[in-house]
Amino acid sequence: MILEFRGIDHRYRSKESEIHALSGIDLKVSEGEFLCIVGSSGCGKTSLLHMAAGLLQPESGEVLFRGKTITGPGRDRAVVFQESTLMPWLNVEENILLAMDSSQKNDQKEAVANALETVGLRGFDHAMPHELSGGMKQKVSIARSLVMNSPILLMDEPFSSLDEQTRARLNREMITIWEKSQKTVIFITHSIREALTLGSRVVLLSVRPGKVIGDWDLSREKPSVDSIPFNTLAQKIRGSMGLCCPPKEHTT
Repeated sequence: MILEFRGIDHRYRSKESEIHALSGIDLKVSEGEFLCIVGSSGCGKTSLLHMAAGLLQPESGEVLFRGKTITGPGRDRAVVFQESTLMPWLNVEENILLAMDSSQKNDQKEAVANALETVGLRGFDHAMPHELSGGMKQKVSIARSLVMNSPILLMDEPFSSLDEQTRARLNREMITIWEKSQKTVIFITHSIREALTLGSRVVLLSVRPGKVIGDWDLSREKPSVDSIPFNTLAQKIRGSMGLCCPPKEHTT
């Protein structure tokens, strides 16, 4: 087991309000899984990912990475955010090198070349961010995470701002990247189609406060995109997501 959420409960508080974001989350992630966590906006998906990254501590419960409680960020957990977060004054190679530590100095050029090959950007080493499309920028962000040699890749809706055609293409390419890298991937999305296209496993969170209300293992028999089983499962998940409306936020 590479990652485990135990009894996660979390609230966001301010002087004016309290938002119960997550409730009673128990979730185990196995080595090599491509886990997609899907749910409506505001159900706590990103909060879970930030906890796994060590960017957020749960109010109660704990998140464990290979049996040890996560207390902060670490190089053993790479993150790809919704935006590419590239430094505009650095070229592609220089942006990727930012993720490498001193122990990798002797292999930097080879590591960058291998990462760019994996994400399909061979030959773009010296391109500047403003010369890249949105999809290419996200590929650079993925390449940067790959050179960290982290066993797990945490992805927070990385393709949500892209057009539908680009997003579909990157979904296909992401499966190839996963197969080549053999990393564990946790991928956050509100798109059922994207979750079923990418995931070897799909977990559904309820509306706020987020709870696990569905868990489908697709590793043995993954339905082909737009097949009858694919559309049937998509409809089932869609129905579960629409069972109720988000509760009103409590004021203090």
